[in-house]
Amino acid sequence: DQIFLGLSINAPYGLATKPHQNWAGQFYSRTSKVMSVNVTPTVGYKLNDMLSFAFGVQVQYFKVTLKSALPNVPGYPSAILEGDDIGFGVTAGVTFKPFEGTELGLGFRSGVSQTLDGDIQTPAGLTDINASLITPEMINFSAKQRVTDAFRVFGTVEWANWSRLKSPRVTSQATGATVQTLHFNYRDSWFFAVGGEYDVNED
Repeated sequence: DQIFLGLSINAPYGLATKPHQNWAGQFYSRTSKVMSVNVTPTVGYKLNDMLSFAFGVQVQYFKVTLKSALPNVPGYPSAILEGDDIGFGVTAGVTFKPFEGTELGLGFRSGVSQTLDGDIQTPAGLTDINASLITPEMINFSAKQRVTDAFRVFGTVEWANWSRLKSPRVTSQATGATVQTLHFNYRDSWFFAVGGEYDVNED
């Protein structure tokens, strides 16, 4: 009655962009593909009717393909970078029910350290590379409030530490020299959501 086991499989990071071959940002990206799969087994413990805790382990597969123009080569040929890795992280959460009909939740998803192993293809040939990065950790706070027996309202605030990506370096496996620098320089992000739930009937 007090211990719960769960398993989630999701894709927290994923995108694909494919603009025209020759555009203003072609030296940054001609094609971008990011794919991830997270498998997270979780164990929860209900301390009492007011307080519950949960802890999970993230197993994350992460794959990146980036195609960009080479600025200092005549004709601006493309460099194609590919790499993937499996990294590990944690999740944690707490649920607090201070009153009947009120539920508060605080969740944490850690960043996952990835050392992408792959290659970069240029007109000069194929080079085996490594690129290290850490995905952003996330913290979210959610609230659920029962207004009537049939109507409930929800709210969520989430912060993601995107600034930790900074500018990952792509290095040659053979020499350790920098082959390319990915100038992300992202800012942290905030997410807000409000919603409601209404029971049309008791069925």
